[in-house]
Amino acid sequence: MASQRAYDFVQSQPDSYFFCPVSNLLLLDPHQTICCNEHLSREVAEEAKRNRDPCPLCKEPSLQTMPDGFHKKRVLSLRVRCPYKESGCKWTGLLGALEKPHLCEGQREGECLYAELACPHSCGLSVQRSDLERHCASDCSRRPYTCDYCAFEGPYEEIVGIHWEEACEEYPISCPNKCGEEGIARKTVIEHMENSCSNQIMECEFGFAGCDARIIAGEMESHLVEGQHAHLSMVAELCKEVPTLRQDVADLGNCLLECGKEVEELRAQAAVIPELREHIKKLEAKLAEVAESQKKLATAAATTTTTTTASEKASASPPRQRKTGGTSTNKFSAPSMSTSASSSSSTTSTTSSGKPPRSYSYSGGGGSGGVSQYHQSRASPKNDPATSSLSSTHHHQPPAKTTNTTTTTTAPAGAGGGGQAVELRKRSTGSQSKRRRMSKVPSPCDIIMNNYLQHRRFKDVWFSTPFYSHAGGYKMCFKIVANGIGDGEGTHVSLSIVLMKGENDGRLAWPFRGEITVGLVNWEKRGPDHEVTIYWDDAVTDDTAGRPKEQMNTYGWGEQLFIAHEELDYNSDTGTQYLKDDCIKLTATEVVIYC
Repeated sequence: MASQRAYDFVQSQPDSYFFCPVSNLLLLDPHQTICCNEHLSREVAEEAKRNRDPCPLCKEPSLQTMPDGFHKKRVLSLRVRCPYKESGCKWTGLLGALEKPHLCEGQREGECLYAELACPHSCGLSVQRSDLERHCASDCSRRPYTCDYCAFEGPYEEIVGIHWEEACEEYPISCPNKCGEEGIARKTVIEHMENSCSNQIMECEFGFAGCDARIIAGEMESHLVEGQHAHLSMVAELCKEVPTLRQDVADLGNCLLECGKEVEELRAQAAVIPELREHIKKLEAKLAEVAESQKKLATAAATTTTTTTASEKASASPPRQRKTGGTSTNKFSAPSMSTSASSSSSTTSTTSSGKPPRSYSYSGGGGSGGVSQYHQSRASPKNDPATSSLSSTHHHQPPAKTTNTTTTTTAPAGAGGGGQAVELRKRSTGSQSKRRRMSKVPSPCDIIMNNYLQHRRFKDVWFSTPFYSHAGGYKMCFKIVANGIGDGEGTHVSLSIVLMKGENDGRLAWPFRGEITVGLVNWEKRGPDHEVTIYWDDAVTDDTAGRPKEQMNTYGWGEQLFIAHEELDYNSDTGTQYLKDDCIKLTATEVVIYC
């Protein structure tokens, strides 16, 4: 049942005659009962009729009521005070004039200036009618507002908040380099930093020659003056390479000429294609004509053969025999079997001389007897901290020729890829036996290193994304020093493999022992990939091959002389190019785990 406002009557509390005897609410819309002539509020009467209840006063089973306008007029003639008298409103008047025109709640127009209205901009506040205009003009956080810098329109709190802090391109800000420049439009900050900021860090103008200094723009001029001799020496070194570069340009020119000739040949061949197609169509038409002619000749030959056979039979009919029982003899020539016998013999010979079924075996990378063949240049790595050396020595140690037992199982799905075939090998060497598990690295196993020249120039260390030795196996990553370290500094790319903490570590054997073959992909595909096998044997200490306690081990294991810098570029003689578009691609082609 609806609630009703508490009224403040000017005189004493009205008699109970003005109130509903059921709900005890003021009879603003009274209904008179037919049965007992009492008054009920409209809400009580409608609810009783809807529920088919008897009269709540006299219990008459069939309740009937009618509106009583005279009684309503007496109720609305009661004098009351404004409900906002505590706020300062002095109004008193008839009850019928309280709601309208005095209060007019929810409307901006009304007599009572102290009535509280909700803000029309949905800011969540209620203000008095007298203050509503000022609130909407200057105080409301959701009032419409236009950006002072770019004329963008929106709610005030959003304009002065996220719009000015992030979105407005014209909003004035200070230089991020703290050069002292103020009031820079956000859209021109980058231009200011690149062209006029005195605190911008810039690379030396002789960076092309090898100067890797990074100088504040305001100090660049003094750097150029002080480093004149060093810069000239760098330029002189570059000039020594000019003949080589000229030869490279000449080779490229010759290559372009050859490519142009090939293109012309292809174009000439393409021009002949329509003629060849037309010629093929003509030949097909002729073949159809020949086939039709053969059909006609075959039909004619069959007709001729039938006629000839009938004639021969007529001429070869035996003479009529006498009835004395004499026996008649007909002679037929036996058909020749030489052709059939020859054909049968040929077929039998072909069948008997067929090749035996081809035998397939998996050698695990080219070794004899099912044992994985060791790489030509076996690495004997050293421990390398994040800034120290890698192994640069190479040894050749072919595997012993022994009898091998091979068992192939499917590894369960786990971290590092889905289930895949894993080969367990048992290899005997003298009186000792060692099992080896061999696996292809789960896809994706190709890892691309971008910005190779930048890493080489700044002599920094690059770590790859992680990969796994096999499904549910060891987690590891590549570590590359593009400019080389130790014996390979300045001449070679240095590579090592670092073990990382993985979710499978509790189920694996530690320290890690095995072989990892790392390949450098040849972009040209005409020559071979560059591959090196890294051996994690007993020479590798536990701080390198042990179970990682942090995100990754401090030390890695690999090659200081992984590949020479000059071998990365395109070589037309060998058909190799390992560096293309400033990228190199690495892949773990094979992992062998000692069990």
